[in-house]
Amino acid sequence: MAAQLRELAQNPPQDANERRELYEAARLLHMSLETPFDAMHRLFWSVYQLPMTQIGVDTGLFKTLAEDPNRHWTLTDLSVDLNVDTKLLYRILRYLASFGLVSESANGTYHANSTTQWLSTPGAEGGTKHYLKTVSPAAHAFPETLSQQGYRNPTSSTDTAFQKAHHTDVSAYSWTPPDPTVLPAFFEFMKSQRASQRNWTENFPVDTLTLSEKEIQDKRALFVDVGGATGHQCISLRQRHPELSGRLVVEDQERVIARADEAELNKHQVESIAHDFFQPQPLKGAKAYYLRNIMHDWPDAKCVEILRHLRDAMAPDSVILIDENVLPDVGASWKQAQKDIQMMSVLAAVERSVSEWHELLGSAGLKVEKIHTYDDDIGDSIIEAIPA
Repeated sequence: MAAQLRELAQNPPQDANERRELYEAARLLHMSLETPFDAMHRLFWSVYQLPMTQIGVDTGLFKTLAEDPNRHWTLTDLSVDLNVDTKLLYRILRYLASFGLVSESANGTYHANSTTQWLSTPGAEGGTKHYLKTVSPAAHAFPETLSQQGYRNPTSSTDTAFQKAHHTDVSAYSWTPPDPTVLPAFFEFMKSQRASQRNWTENFPVDTLTLSEKEIQDKRALFVDVGGATGHQCISLRQRHPELSGRLVVEDQERVIARADEAELNKHQVESIAHDFFQPQPLKGAKAYYLRNIMHDWPDAKCVEILRHLRDAMAPDSVILIDENVLPDVGASWKQAQKDIQMMSVLAAVERSVSEWHELLGSAGLKVEKIHTYDDDIGDSIIEAIPA
């Protein structure tokens, strides 16, 4: 059986669904075979994986290997090219190869694999720095923070492990890192994440948003992206569905809207409005109010505040489209569970399950009309919300 598994590892399936199913099955097999000694190594020494990845970024190792994936480098050649001590580089490579971040050949040479190539991209480099410098300190402060709070579910974004770790009294989104390279790294990481994610329109009946000719003439807003940053979702909707006529509007805080490319917005007939979603919604009666990854940044009370402003602005046929992860009530995946813990430790926020979404919307005078899941891996879904 071990030989068959090794052969499968050399030739993994190419179908995405089959790969995901096999990946989860292999993970379950791995856990079932793990001894307490194995668990000790997995848990206690995992703290070095992110710092060692950062070293691979800082030395230029991943970029160098990824420039020519077919080249097999000797230790000596890499040492000279990177200007890193040979003995030190050997130990770094040995570690990274053991976790599959680079590949080591039987003859002692090194080359890039798909993970190496990904780690050489600006998005992966940004994510490495963001998680090492911003998230990891909060993770390490999390146990003490929960203990001091009496093990109560965090509800304040200014009283989390993040504040303890970074010695600040402001929320994570208001914090200015002392290292000026951290914030650009975060933005680069977020940009790369958006580019790799599936689009919400893939499994949503977009034609249900169609406006009548009179509504178009009356300038009714078709789609309002609330907290939509620089308008990429509006632009994407216009590009994917040019048959949808009507006003597309992106709203965000003034300092965020100022970063938008006005020429690009105008090209796709997208309007921009400076708006704080904790204030009353200025555009009344829009067909659809859309929020992408807004709710998971805030605890319940703040989410209810945002949603009530939208409910007050809705027309009888308006709908709120909430683009978020929807976790199962039982059997959440490890990806979903660890993301929830991150949001709790940094923002006192939540990745919500089906029942939690129903409860949250009910608190805001809304109800779930339907949930459209478009990415089963992490539960990305569109929650249609209408007045209760």
